[in-house]
Amino acid sequence: MLNEDFEKQYKEYFNDFGERGFTLAWVYFPCNPTNLQQDVFQENPPVSLPNNDMIKNDVIEQIKKQNNPKEMLEFTHLFIKNMIIEEDFLNSIDKKDNILISYLIINLLRPSTNINYQELSDTYFPKPLLDSNTQIIFIPETNKYENLIKKNNFITLNEKNIIIPKINHLNNIKHSDNLFDIFIFLLDKYEINLKHKKEYLSNLLNYYETVKTKEKNYKWIDKENHEQIQWILYYFQDTLKFEICLNQIHYINTIKRKCNHYEFIFLLIASIPLSNQELLILKLKKAWSQQKFRMSGKAKKAYHLPLTKETNRKLKALSEVLNKTESQILENLIEEKYRITILDENGRSKY
Repeated sequence: MLNEDFEKQYKEYFNDFGERGFTLAWVYFPCNPTNLQQDVFQENPPVSLPNNDMIKNDVIEQIKKQNNPKEMLEFTHLFIKNMIIEEDFLNSIDKKDNILISYLIINLLRPSTNINYQELSDTYFPKPLLDSNTQIIFIPETNKYENLIKKNNFITLNEKNIIIPKINHLNNIKHSDNLFDIFIFLLDKYEINLKHKKEYLSNLLNYYETVKTKEKNYKWIDKENHEQIQWILYYFQDTLKFEICLNQIHYINTIKRKCNHYEFIFLLIASIPLSNQELLILKLKKAWSQQKFRMSGKAKKAYHLPLTKETNRKLKALSEVLNKTESQILENLIEEKYRITILDENGRSKY
């Protein structure tokens, strides 16, 4: 039977899949529920998603070749229904807000934690853990799942639920410059039950809005001050040793392309628990004030440094290329070496 004929025969199921459902099914099929072979936590080489038509054909072909295609179709349909958040729930999210969407992507990709909710409910919240290597989904009593209600490979002991094995999906990469498309892909394949998935997304959105209301934490940063922006990024990475680390480098690179440096600083701040943000911002402001004072020239004294002709030549070349004075270049080099060698992570002298 051709794929088109099979799709037409079971259109009441396939019409519910949509593009998101077919993509989720395609990601899931490499780890067939009847023959679970791969370790959930094993790292595999990245696999790019094919185009939507190929995804759809692959999924239909995979269902067709099962010993009981109708049973597998019901299983896949029920799985999709319990993984994908409906469009109405997502309508409040601005698809063009790259900072918000980037924040959501980062949190969908960050590791799960077992942080105590009660202890951190006002300042932070953990990403829900995958409790085991399986997910259990209740089977509705409807003719649509008549094959699943019977005894089959997926059913649990009480014959009311199906067992969904957790799969290794970390290697499946969504290549797109549209951050919202990436977000939806990651959200759909995040393997927790639909209730917890909605709760986690709602918590993320509420927390993001809370961070936005703490304007004093980021409004002091001048979007147009390129020197300040670069210094803050350097301070986060070099002094605070804090950066956004994701297993999938492709996604963080996409975020950096779509967000400017000021927006990325906001994402760095938003990635820190609220209880720690105020102290960090105070430290950052103080360090920036010291940096501005040094840059102003008020702390300068005249010194004569004997340099070789070759070193002088290199210094002049750097001055021309970087469009800075020779003094500024020397000060920057000394300041960087001093910070690395003499100061600790809190900006205090180690000696």
